[in-house]
Amino acid sequence: MLKSIYIRNYLLISEAHIDFDLGLTAVTGETGAGKSLLIDALAIVMGSRAGGSVVRSNCECADVTVVFDVTGFEARQWLGELGLSDGQECFVRRLIYPDRPSRSYINGRPVTLKYVRSLASLLVEIHGQHEHHSLSKGGTQRYLLDAFIGHLEDVKKLAELAAKIRTEQRKRKQLTENQKRLQSLLELTRHQHGELAQLSPEQGEFTQLKDRLSRASNAEELIRTLSTISEELFYGYDRTLSSMISEFSVQISQLAKYDGRLEPISDLLNEAVIRIDESAREMNLLSDQIEHDPAEIEILQSRMSELHHQARIHHADVDNLAELQQELAGKIEKVELELAEIKEFDNRLEQLKQEYHSIAKKIRSARQPAAKDFAHEVTQQLQLLGMEGAGFEVYLVDQDSNSYSSFGYEDTKFLIATNPGQEKGSIGAIASGGELSRISLAIQVVAASTTQVPTIVFDEVDVGIGGGVAERTGTLLAKLSRHAQIICITHLPQVAAKGHSQLNVIKSVDHDSTVTIHLLSPQERITEIARMLGGVKITTRTTEHAREMLSQCEWWLNLLSSWKFRRQSVRRIHRILMAFMRLWRIM
Repeated sequence: MLKSIYIRNYLLISEAHIDFDLGLTAVTGETGAGKSLLIDALAIVMGSRAGGSVVRSNCECADVTVVFDVTGFEARQWLGELGLSDGQECFVRRLIYPDRPSRSYINGRPVTLKYVRSLASLLVEIHGQHEHHSLSKGGTQRYLLDAFIGHLEDVKKLAELAAKIRTEQRKRKQLTENQKRLQSLLELTRHQHGELAQLSPEQGEFTQLKDRLSRASNAEELIRTLSTISEELFYGYDRTLSSMISEFSVQISQLAKYDGRLEPISDLLNEAVIRIDESAREMNLLSDQIEHDPAEIEILQSRMSELHHQARIHHADVDNLAELQQELAGKIEKVELELAEIKEFDNRLEQLKQEYHSIAKKIRSARQPAAKDFAHEVTQQLQLLGMEGAGFEVYLVDQDSNSYSSFGYEDTKFLIATNPGQEKGSIGAIASGGELSRISLAIQVVAASTTQVPTIVFDEVDVGIGGGVAERTGTLLAKLSRHAQIICITHLPQVAAKGHSQLNVIKSVDHDSTVTIHLLSPQERITEIARMLGGVKITTRTTEHAREMLSQCEWWLNLLSSWKFRRQSVRRIHRILMAFMRLWRIM
């Protein structure tokens, strides 16, 4: 529950510190006094948008701090999971600057507005004074029904899945076009790789074939020349070159006795003899190995032609066809992996769709019976608010299950008949201005009765209501405060009198406009309610009337006081009962 709010330098509020209690707190004041500033400040500290214009003139920043008692509520667990817990109380603070971004804190730790908004959804609901205008919107109607069921988390997950599916479907469309291209590329690459694999080229093979072809084409000349030279070197008619050089070496060796410088020359000649003999033997062996085979020439030429052909096709170096074959194999593997990823993508998309259908069916099974319960309870509240004979219906409009809408298999429409025998129609088309306020209040009361949020704020939801209906409105809000703290801005004395406590908002104009907010004492409450009853001049009669209204509500305030001490146990019982009700609806 909301324990207190501290506001400083926020618009017309210089400084205000307000404590809150359980039950129904009425916020009253003259028209234009600035009652909504309190609600606006609460909304801003809990994550609503705020510009620098909210900072009071000539002030450095606006400061809004709220304190919640989170004992026994889901918010405490949420804080603990994020390491933001600080015992039974939770402090939320926001500093708003005129010339730079605002700052938010939870229990003294700086956080983003995303975290603040998540926490706010667990702690407080704010119903604005113009909320009845949004009742004609399908999104609002769906939200109210789903909040009544208690399946907001499932609905949120369904919307996330729907968004993922739509995104994945767009990607799948792109992949389909890409898949055709990849399939064509795969077929072409496999064909090219198959031709090369059949050819089985080796790295540098063409150069080797070129050398072999050169030898085969000139075999006769090679054999003849090599044989001639080797014979001349080994088998000359007179003397061979080897024997001549050997004799020269002996002669030089003998002369070396006279001149030692000739000894190395003799060694070089001996080495030359050895080299010549080795060369002659090698040439003789090669001439024996070389064969003149016209068939081999034809085979080599054919092989070289095939290699040349493939090199031209791929615009590649003829000696690098083996490397190209490996590259094509790698390309095939890559394309096959991409095509496999498309198949995996289809599997993931199918899983998302199955998960979507599972949750959508679960929500549908809960919405169908809940729609009747919701309509019945709203109709009852309308009767209490003076709309006898009014009928309310929640109509579920089937959607295409394969459209994967963010809200599931059905849309929601609220239909109303404000008079007996009248055909039901949309709220905006059937209801008048005053009826809209009562319809809105009835729906909000029913929706709020199932909420797990500890604090609910109503900002002048009783606009256009008066007389006996106003008193019934106050009774409804007071009943609602049995299981949630209610803060209500009102201009109706009948509603204010039902309050467990009452805040008064006063705007004073001196050098500048200033709004003050303070808790009224019992006597001050009588005076304020008398003002609300009688206007500018407060008579003894209006004062007595105000005292009577408050005295009639004393029994209710006593009930709330006793309720204050057993709220924890009753809240647990209420949650258990609500869980059983939801389970029963699903079954």
